[in-house]
Amino acid sequence: SNALHRINTGGGQLSGTPVWSADTTANPSTYTNAAASGSQGFATSTTVDMSHASIPSGTPMTLFQSERYDPPAGAEMSWAFPVSPGSYQVRLYFAETWYGAPGGGAGGAGKRVFDLSIEGQQLLNDYDVFADVGAAKGVVKTFTVSSDATLNIAFNRVIENPMIKGIEILPAGGATPSTVSPSPTSLGFGAVTLGSTLVSIVIVGLWGKGFGRARSQSSPEVPA
Repeated sequence: SNALHRINTGGGQLSGTPVWSADTTANPSTYTNAAASGSQGFATSTTVDMSHASIPSGTPMTLFQSERYDPPAGAEMSWAFPVSPGSYQVRLYFAETWYGAPGGGAGGAGKRVFDLSIEGQQLLNDYDVFADVGAAKGVVKTFTVSSDATLNIAFNRVIENPMIKGIEILPAGGATPSTVSPSPTSLGFGAVTLGSTLVSIVIVGLWGKGFGRARSQSSPEVPA
C-alpha cells in the first residue's frame, strides 16, 4: 500500500506495508483528541465477516476487532492528520461489534447513529453500521477529498457512541505519495527561428533565491 497514514483505531500496531499504527486507550494516537473527547479503545475476539466488497484485499480481520469509540461526555471525537495540500482518498473502516454481536448489547437498527465530516464537509449523515451491513460485518467507506496541510475528520454523536475501526489515508488515484523536488538548474527552451537566422536559446542556472527549492511540507464498550 502507498498509504500516508494507517491507524488501527483502538488497538495495537498491526503488520503491513506500511504498518497500522497503534492507538490504544493508554497510548492514544497523537492524531486524535482523546484527552478532550474522552474517547476510549475497545477490543473483541468476535469473528468479523470480511466478505463485503468494499474491504481492500489483504485487510486483516484484527483491524475490525478493535475500535475507538466516543462516549457522550466531552468534546466530539476528531482526528487531524498532517498532509501536503492536495487530493486524498480516505478509507474509514467500520463494523458493529457491540450491538447485536456475540457478547454485546441487543442489536437492531437505530442503536448507534452518528454523522461524519471530512474537511468540514458532512459525508455521512445519520450513519448506522448495523442498518447498513448488520452486526459483526466489516464495511469500508471511501471518500476522495481536497485538503489543506491538515486533513480533519470529525464524528458527531446522534444516538449513542460514534466509533471507528481503522483509518487509512492515501494519495487520490492511488498514486505514489508525492514529494516536492527541486527544479532543474538548466532549462532548455529549444530553438527559435528569426528570419533566416537560427537562434538557440538556453537558459542556464535559474537557481536564484527561492526559485525551484523544495518546501517541506480495553474495557468493554458500554451504552451511554
